[in-house]
Amino acid sequence: MDDAEAKALNRLQDDLEEILKASKVINQAAVLNERKGVTESDIEVSLSTLNEVNEKVGAVAVVRMPTIRTNRENAPGPSSEVIATIRMIVTPLFNESDDGTQIRIEEYTLRILNALHLLRIGRMTLHATNDTATPINDMLPEGSVGYDIALRARLALPKANRPAEVQITVENGEVSMNVATPGAIIRYTTDGSYPGINSEEYTAPFQAPAAPTTIRAVAWKENLEPGQESTTQITS
Repeated sequence: MDDAEAKALNRLQDDLEEILKASKVINQAAVLNERKGVTESDIEVSLSTLNEVNEKVGAVAVVRMPTIRTNRENAPGPSSEVIATIRMIVTPLFNESDDGTQIRIEEYTLRILNALHLLRIGRMTLHATNDTATPINDMLPEGSVGYDIALRARLALPKANRPAEVQITVENGEVSMNVATPGAIIRYTTDGSYPGINSEEYTAPFQAPAAPTTIRAVAWKENLEPGQESTTQITS
């Protein structure tokens, strides 16, 4: 994972923390951000102490560190799959008391799914799946129950920065080319090979080669990826 991906995941985690804290359907529970040094003791205290939002006890949502998977099978094109997990924990002894939220963990789970499913954050849109909510039995405070609620988002690779596509015109036996990107150089071939950086540079219209010939052209510019290839056929 590079620095940009790590920063994006940290931002997603922080955004989810703020969204859950502001949500009208979840804000009776305490909300913690795992990356900010949350310990088991912190969770136990949050479950048994009146939270600052509405002075209720018994429920806590922990925003876990998002993870990223690349090269997901059957993905439509190169992309990464981001998995954002909310760990919902309820202690019935506290939650069902007079000071408790009185909301069962199953209801909290549904509320979180309703609040986050199809939510767009930056370039990502979160999606719930059939296996989104999973009961957890370990690493829970005594007497508590919990669910891990995992939402997924496909993060497509950013589009490469390229010059515009070359426009090729054949008219009256003459070939002319044009590219809309200022400063771009057009390279072309007529022998079927790829128009690489060392191929013939287009500087002025030229006589169309004899048929049959394929003219291939690509725009090049310093610090940019090569442009998309353009082709035209000389048939007569």
